[in-house]
Amino acid sequence: MGIKIKKITRTDNYMLTGDIEVADTHSYQLDNGAVSHNSVLLESASGIHAEAAPRYLRFMQMNKESEVAELIKINNPYMVEESVWSSNNTDYNVAFPVIAPKNSIFKSKMKDVDFLEKVRFAQMNWVENGTNVELCVHPKLRHNISNTVTVSKDKWDDVTKYLFENSQYFSGVSFLADSGDKDYFQAPFTEVLEEKDIIKIYGVGSMFASGLIVDHIRGFKNLWEATSIAQSAEDVGDQESVDNRAEWIRRFKNYAENYFGGSMKQAEYCLKDVYLLHKWHKIQQNFKDVNFVDNLEMKKYIDIDTMGSAACIGGACELI
Repeated sequence: MGIKIKKITRTDNYMLTGDIEVADTHSYQLDNGAVSHNSVLLESASGIHAEAAPRYLRFMQMNKESEVAELIKINNPYMVEESVWSSNNTDYNVAFPVIAPKNSIFKSKMKDVDFLEKVRFAQMNWVENGTNVELCVHPKLRHNISNTVTVSKDKWDDVTKYLFENSQYFSGVSFLADSGDKDYFQAPFTEVLEEKDIIKIYGVGSMFASGLIVDHIRGFKNLWEATSIAQSAEDVGDQESVDNRAEWIRRFKNYAENYFGGSMKQAEYCLKDVYLLHKWHKIQQNFKDVNFVDNLEMKKYIDIDTMGSAACIGGACELI
């Protein structure tokens, strides 16, 4: 039995929403081959979550051999970088700049126990009350409201207590510290601060961050690795690499001492926020529209002999 939508209207009031389900899935394939998620089409945040920030980079992994990734890399190279999460080096991580709609609710205002209460409410009223037990493989099996709970530094005990007291309403919960989008390189939703906010948070030290940001590439894979190693005892590599790292770490520690009272963590976040701001502007300044509809209609075909020879190397199979 299907449900026919008669009317869709826009509202400025805050209400819980659920995904529109299409053909028993939360995503579907367009005629041009692109896979779309319903919440993206509706210009809403992902699932039950609030928007990540007023503006942020949405990092998405894409296989290097896919047509979509190839088109983006050719037209917008500043959006594309090697994925640090791809163990076999087959993926790019593509950064899409996102500006949240006006009047959005942001995760900074919906986190900790407040967010868990929203998840519980949706689980009870959307999943539990919407479950047809007769169709379940097992009467106790349920879907789960997909969620990632942002937890403030001083709220972990409150969150833990709430979960234990309400464990019957949760099947699975993910957690991320308040600083998660800066702690992890290529985090899926990474906030990008405006210039005035960076200066307000970090002061004059933010004006002298560029040298360290540029020079980290001489001895490290990325800025996240550089700041991590600088705050640990780790230091490996050939002699040239070790020397470059040692010099950068010395400068980084002096930078933290001179502008952040010796707090290397504050210095780290300052460098990262300035780096992300620069990446945002480079993407915007060099951005080119990509007509996926026209380009993805050009189908590529591989000769069957090529596929067969690749699959049957060493006489492992026989083509009939």
